Amino acid sequence: MTTSKLPARPSLESLRKQAKKLARGIVAGHAGAIARARAQLPQAELPLSQRDAQLVLAREYGFPGWQDLVREVKQRLGRGPRVGRVPSPPPHP
Repeated sequence: MTTSKLPARPSLESLRKQAKKLARGIVAGHAGAIARARAQLPQAELPLSQRDAQLVLAREYGFPGWQDLVREVKQRLGRGPRVGRVPSPPPHP
């Protein structure tokens, strides 16, 4: 299994588009798209749902699921919870 490297500043919009493109490629019968799906979800019925296409993409990036990938993207962009991060105390007047 090949794992793709997530960019330092990933885009959720781009990742969603990648999943849609994968799903369309499967519908169109593209061998590469089908092989990617089979590598990650060998028992899935084709064509894939959008949700399954997102799961394939997440696994290609090394995450167990789409929500894990989304959480990482948000964290990298400073919009998600950071594990172990202690909030700063409010300023004193």
